[in-house]
Amino acid sequence: MKRLLLIAVLLCSAAFFSSCERDDICSEATPVTPRLSIQFFDYNAPAVLKSVTSLKIREITSDNELLFNNVTDIKLPLQTAQDSVTFEMTINSNSSNPDLVYTDRLSLQYTRNNVYVSRACGYKTVFALAPDASGAAVLPDSDSDWIRTIVVANYNIEQENETHLRIYF
Repeated sequence: MKRLLLIAVLLCSAAFFSSCERDDICSEATPVTPRLSIQFFDYNAPAVLKSVTSLKIREITSDNELLFNNVTDIKLPLQTAQDSVTFEMTINSNSSNPDLVYTDRLSLQYTRNNVYVSRACGYKTVFALAPDASGAAVLPDSDSDWIRTIVVANYNIEQENETHLRIYF
């Protein structure tokens, strides 16, 4: 009888512990949807990184603004629900002299692909810039053009630790 009771307790314990599953928590080290990585260069010395001063970036379809100061590279989020985005980029945005404030619009066309990461993390979206001139273009504006040239360094936006666009000004 004791033996039967012992077997029943062991079976119940085994059933109880086998039904436990580990916690699914998405680690901070897990790659998520990457942002567009942009580096700025001197137009007259193309190999030299150049700092942007008081750079204000606003996505045209929203009121969200990002501010950067004295940086040579930035990271911008792309739209995961549409295939294009346009940013208004203003350099020297906090200057009291309006003649020093320059604004350009950067338009990006891309395709999106959802990639499964894990059960805990779900999906991330990776992007591929359009391979023609529409992939990344400065839209014609008034006399305030400060961006001289854009070079696509990497069409596939799968990681943040690599440069995707180079802007020369």
